[in-house]
Amino acid sequence: MSNKIAIVVDSVADLPESYIKDYNVKRVPLVLTFGIEERLDAEQCSLHDVFEYYDKTHELPITSPPTTEMFGQVFIPLIHQGYQVLYLGTSSRFSKAYETAKTFEKLFEKKVYTLDTRFTCAPISFVVRKAHELIQSDMPIQLIVKSLREYLYKIHCEFIINDFNFVKEIGNMNAFTGFFASLMNVKPALTFSAEKGVQNYKNYTGKFDKVVSAFINDIFHKKTLFDDSLLIIAHTLVDSYELEAVKNSILNIVPFKEVQFVQAGSVIGSHLGRGALQFSYAEK
Repeated sequence: MSNKIAIVVDSVADLPESYIKDYNVKRVPLVLTFGIEERLDAEQCSLHDVFEYYDKTHELPITSPPTTEMFGQVFIPLIHQGYQVLYLGTSSRFSKAYETAKTFEKLFEKKVYTLDTRFTCAPISFVVRKAHELIQSDMPIQLIVKSLREYLYKIHCEFIINDFNFVKEIGNMNAFTGFFASLMNVKPALTFSAEKGVQNYKNYTGKFDKVVSAFINDIFHKKTLFDDSLLIIAHTLVDSYELEAVKNSILNIVPFKEVQFVQAGSVIGSHLGRGALQFSYAEK
């Protein structure tokens, strides 16, 4: 392999740990502010810290994108080591991180390449996985970016929320609508796509385990031509027994060859709250 390309993401990308290790992925952290204390996402705080802070203060930490200096601390050493940098950024709809990274693409022409993945959280794993595959094939980085930009539209993501105390702004929802949904015991399911962003899918009512079962049936009985090579189930502190039950329910409908569990990070968790589930997969 002649390509010397380094994959870089920001910490909103919730990847399986094996991807970070096997694909040698570098991460640029976002910043979370707990009162007057700033902490680096994934490095100095976890989702447990977010929930603990909320339980004590009834406030959520404020999230901020990486600074230019923080991107430079990751990009510039890689460039000096002879790498071309491929930054797979969090959707510019939700973060200014991509906009900051683009400044390096202009400063280091043909050394830094950026792609707005149009996603957050676990769906970015599919982009990273595809990028690694294309790098291994010795495809030039310009064509990799082009291929990835087309691939984004094959990725699907659905998620369901259980705890409205944490809802800030998701799709057409905000804290106000979340409050009334909580009163009525409504559990909204949402879809996330590269084309349309986050949209309301369906509102469910009842106990969360029954809601999740109905949600799974609705989603995975769709007439979508699934790429059954991978399913990623992201979650916000759902216990392992429940996750196994969810996985088995899905596999009874679509026999995915690989299933990865990913715990959402501090940034995503601060928006989704406890007990949220997210399903990410691709179509053929």
